[in-house]
Amino acid sequence: MKHLFRAFVFLLLIAAGAGVFAWLVSSRQSPSRQESGPVVIPVTTTEVVAASGKAKVMASGTVVPARSVRISAEVPGKVVAVGSRLKPGGRLRKGDLVVRLDVRDYDLAVTQSKAAVAQAQLQLEEEAGRKVVAEKEWSLLESEVSPSQPGRRLALREAQLEMATVALEAARSRMEQAQLSRQRTSVAAPFDALVLDESVEAGQYLQPGAVLATLVASEAFWVRVPLPMDRLPWISRPGPDGKGGSPTRIVQKVSPGVTVERQGRVVELLADLDERGKMARLVVEIPHPLGDETSSELPILLGAYVDVEIEGPALEGMVAIPKSAIDETGHVWRVAAGKLEQAAVTVGWTEGLTAYVTAGLAPGERVLTSRLSTPVEGLEVRDESAQGAKAAAAPPVEGAK
Repeated sequence: MKHLFRAFVFLLLIAAGAGVFAWLVSSRQSPSRQESGPVVIPVTTTEVVAASGKAKVMASGTVVPARSVRISAEVPGKVVAVGSRLKPGGRLRKGDLVVRLDVRDYDLAVTQSKAAVAQAQLQLEEEAGRKVVAEKEWSLLESEVSPSQPGRRLALREAQLEMATVALEAARSRMEQAQLSRQRTSVAAPFDALVLDESVEAGQYLQPGAVLATLVASEAFWVRVPLPMDRLPWISRPGPDGKGGSPTRIVQKVSPGVTVERQGRVVELLADLDERGKMARLVVEIPHPLGDETSSELPILLGAYVDVEIEGPALEGMVAIPKSAIDETGHVWRVAAGKLEQAAVTVGWTEGLTAYVTAGLAPGERVLTSRLSTPVEGLEVRDESAQGAKAAAAPPVEGAK
């Protein structure tokens, strides 16, 4: 009896649960379906603004000497004096002493050559007198003899006079050679120069051709600047008179926050390409790279790797946009009427984070600045930057606080 009662209770519970479940199912309301609109992606843009100015080409290069010379001895001799500034790093003025040799032997040679000239002059004068006597004698005998032309020249002492004249010229030439050798015992700087190295000491005996020092011109250095070929149209070179050439600004970084700047100009385009990068090579001149000796101004150093900013021609009708808005294919995405449009642009040059565009955009247009994973033509977007600008420019609502 007890078992029947338990079974009855169990069936009753099952029936009650089934009834509750059926009631819940019948009372459930199905959700209402709503039509979803197209997805609009929020983006940020910037306005294309008109710009004008001069093109600037950024490059870099290495500082090299504009002129370099190895000073050598031209005559043999013993060194009796060395210039006080002839040391590595020393600065010489044009005409400053490099070395001076013992001149005593050369003075003797000059004296001897002068004496030889005087002797030849006397012999010429003596021979001229003899010729006068010979002409008088010939006038008395001319009707009695009939010599040949060479015999007549000898009788009139014309040949002897010519020999004396030639001997005088030779003596004068030897005197000039002796004087020139005397002058070459003193070696001077051929131009304002910086001493790179020297290899001579007082008391040293020099032979012709012995290297004394290596000098580089200090009035100007050069910078050899590799440059892409497509940048050449922006750069001007000097005319036939050597004047002109694009102005440049040269910057040498010495340490963090410390730089040395000089103004220069483009002076030449080399005829060959850079072997490694196959780029054109410009020569930029830096006047007075070492600065004033009396000032504490830092110099531009030979061999330094410097940045070069080359000023190009003045351009009009350009626009400025962020450089980051241009993709690797040279296109930008502009936003017009809430949709994306792709546009090809021509970049004249870049400066910092700004790109100056010469074709493909107009002032007042807006270009995409936010990054989209897969931008496509005609994609609907919501320009939050433009809406923010409009809201900021709208007049205040009456009564608003």
